[in-house]
Amino acid sequence: MDLLMFHLDNINWVAVLIATVFSYAIGGLWYSQALFGKVWMKEIGLKPKDMQSAKMTRTFAATGVLAFTSATGLAVLMKALEFDTWQQGLVFGVIVSVAFAATSRGIHMLFEQKGLTLFLINALHDVVFLAVAGLIIGAL
Repeated sequence: MDLLMFHLDNINWVAVLIATVFSYAIGGLWYSQALFGKVWMKEIGLKPKDMQSAKMTRTFAATGVLAFTSATGLAVLMKALEFDTWQQGLVFGVIVSVAFAATSRGIHMLFEQKGLTLFLINALHDVVFLAVAGLIIGAL
């Protein structure tokens, strides 16, 4: 536990915050109508009016906390493994996202009996976010 706290004390919090902000940019673009938003909404059964009535302030706040937590965890692991270049961060972000986020998401999707399209949209978003987060954390 002391080793974990040492790494938590020594991560670059500015990089973690920047990665968190980038999570909003990536998600906003990824789920926009220009990219995968229309298909994603169809796959989960949402209509545009449903999105307008959603509690978006709470959703965006919770999303920020979750993205910050993911970026912090990635930063701790990178510090513990002494990954400190953007290239190492990028590759490690991809590895972590595929090995943990995408596979976990896939298990849930199978039991929820959702389609491959929805899995790919969501899982690849996770891969892109953690790859970019790793890149940022490694670069700074």
